[in-house]
Amino acid sequence: SNGAAQIGFEQHGLSAVPTQVQQELRFTIRPEQFGAQGDGFTDDASAINAAIAAANAAGGGVVALDARNYAIGSPILLQSKVALIGKGMRKTTITQIGTVAAWDDMAGAGGIVTTLSGGEYENVRIAGMTVQGIYSTPIADGASHYAKNGISLINIWNSSVEDCLVSDTATGIVMAGTVAGIADYNNLIARCVTYNARSWNAAGNSGAPRGITMATDRSTVRDTISDNCFTSYYVATDYGTADRLHCERLTAEAGVARIPRRQ
Repeated sequence: SNGAAQIGFEQHGLSAVPTQVQQELRFTIRPEQFGAQGDGFTDDASAINAAIAAANAAGGGVVALDARNYAIGSPILLQSKVALIGKGMRKTTITQIGTVAAWDDMAGAGGIVTTLSGGEYENVRIAGMTVQGIYSTPIADGASHYAKNGISLINIWNSSVEDCLVSDTATGIVMAGTVAGIADYNNLIARCVTYNARSWNAAGNSGAPRGITMATDRSTVRDTISDNCFTSYYVATDYGTADRLHCERLTAEAGVARIPRRQ
């Protein structure tokens, strides 16, 4: 690292400023640098989380996932100012492994790729991957909801989920605020596909799973597909937009539950 710190780097362009090679290398972090295998069998959760923590500690950065299948036996814990970027929804996969009972015990984790409840998060980005859950059959009413969603971003602002496919979870993608006084606004879900979001609760229950839930202010959902989901969409946002929402093969309830809280 001492050598990299002594080598200068300057990006091409009139406004570019000199930096160091070490600084540029640390901006993009790979979980393989922390021991991830990406073989679809080895539990890579701790390695991916270590990469995310390193990016956050550096003031922000990109955690780059390769065109591999990363198996995880516990949630991926997102942090502020970190982008988790794959090679594309048909190339990079995060696969939930283990038992339903084991994931039920993970209190505070709302999903497979998630923020922790009670925190406050900004400038988080997830893009270019598939998140594959283990909840392919319905879970009985009354079961806990820990870590059953696919991508779950709670108490979040200035953040996005883009170009992702989420399958076999409770709600596929969630962006919401749950703690009074914590900011939750200016978020985006775009060009995503959710499939088989139908894991818990009966029809008519307020906790019914949806393909996509957006419940933060000044936020947008657009160009998405919800396929074979219990309810396709729940969009409740002040001064937000919802455009080009597609739903196919509904299993229950209405196709699109859109509730703009203020016009």
